[in-house]
Amino acid sequence: MPKVTIIVPTYNRADLIGETLNSVRQQLYTDWECVIADDHSTDDTAGIVEQYSNTDKRFKYFLNQRTKGAQGARNTGIDKATGEFVVFLDSDDLLADNCLLNRIAFVEQHPDLDFYCFATGVMDKKPFDRAVIWNYLNTEDDDLIRFLRQDMPWHTSGVLWKKDTLVDLGGWDEAVFSWQDWDIHLKSLIGGKYRYMKSANNAVDSFYRLHSSDNAISVKGYTPQSLKARMYLIEKYFSLLPLDSDLQKIEFARLAYRQAVEVALHLDRILAVNFLKGILTKLKFSKLYVNTWCTYLNYRYNQSLSQNIKKFLKLVPKLFGDTALTVERRTHMQAVLK
Repeated sequence: MPKVTIIVPTYNRADLIGETLNSVRQQLYTDWECVIADDHSTDDTAGIVEQYSNTDKRFKYFLNQRTKGAQGARNTGIDKATGEFVVFLDSDDLLADNCLLNRIAFVEQHPDLDFYCFATGVMDKKPFDRAVIWNYLNTEDDDLIRFLRQDMPWHTSGVLWKKDTLVDLGGWDEAVFSWQDWDIHLKSLIGGKYRYMKSANNAVDSFYRLHSSDNAISVKGYTPQSLKARMYLIEKYFSLLPLDSDLQKIEFARLAYRQAVEVALHLDRILAVNFLKGILTKLKFSKLYVNTWCTYLNYRYNQSLSQNIKKFLKLVPKLFGDTALTVERRTHMQAVLK
């Protein structure tokens, strides 16, 4: 049986990490190790983990030896992993008891791939207390397009990686303080070979906790650091992605527009406009298109505008129809468990 390393990055999760580690300990598949990468917690997280490692040597505790944050903790986990396969499990989320058994059986059917994707349920306090899954896996839409729409098909814990694939990818980008999951999954799509279980609703084997404490290891919200990280990522993927179809081009433009809106609202409006203009120009949209949408962004959230200008702004999305940057198509966190 191939060995699986479950990497649990954590920070101040003494209240919930026990549930997470219990879900690991209850796995029907037994050839696993659980690497807990602690981002220097100040609560009793270390003490809780010690209780598990004292009774089961498959639980292994390490302090984050990389950049502070989720990305550094996960890379510490990769450094310490001895398994052929890797699962990332946040320290407030859960695995179903058949998770690893389910995934390794799927690997045996499709051995020559880089990573494998499985459905993740959404919960409040316990599995299946919400009739929602993270997203649909079996849609007709291209997965690259879905990631550009931020309609992420799979959750972080819903992926089984070959460790060699993670190493080849360079692990998690430690310069990124937001959208880390989006980044590594999108990067893995470029030339990566993968497959997902199509019967998504019947294959839920991990659970994302929707409501938990505020002790998240990832930087959340709209801090300048997070907003700048997202702009950095968009610039990064403009260079990495082929963007060789009209659909890819417009969805990338919409991605840049959505982020520019957040920058305008929470950081700097001029920076947002210049960012959007740069991306649209690189994508080779017409000057009319670029100038219209930059003007729209510049004035859309100005509460002191005259009624005539406000009426004009309402017309802009209608004028561009299917190529409007305000169009959104997502089922992420809206997918229903049947």
